[in-house]
Amino acid sequence: WIYHVIGFWSYYSIHLNEMFYVWNGGLSFWGALMLGSAVAWIYFKGLTLKVMEAIVTGLPLAQAIGRLGNWANQEFVNPVMGIPWWGMEAILDLVLFGLLLLCPMKYRVWIYLAGYGLIRYILQPYRA
Repeated sequence: WIYHVIGFWSYYSIHLNEMFYVWNGGLSFWGALMLGSAVAWIYFKGLTLKVMEAIVTGLPLAQAIGRLGNWANQEFVNPVMGIPWWGMEAILDLVLFGLLLLCPMKYRVWIYLAGYGLIRYILQPYRA
């Protein structure tokens, strides 16, 4: 939510009350990741890294499957190397998933964060 508001501050600085209209957008993966990490830290009382190591392996697979929703809604269809944006992210998410399966568990959180961050950094300019 905060990520969305900061990203569209030129709009929300004029429409302050609409910052809280989360049903109009504003939920993002990054906000979910930050809030989910905070909740996991509280719920698992400090065992967050071990829990995250177990959970993070499946995240890129879930994100790749989630991108099929963009296909169904005909969103993010602008091409990246001849493939729709959503399809390119899904492919790269699957590559990241395979990489996580091959690496030791203790590195998976960091590889996921770096890998997904890199994926979005590369693809963000093509996202409409």
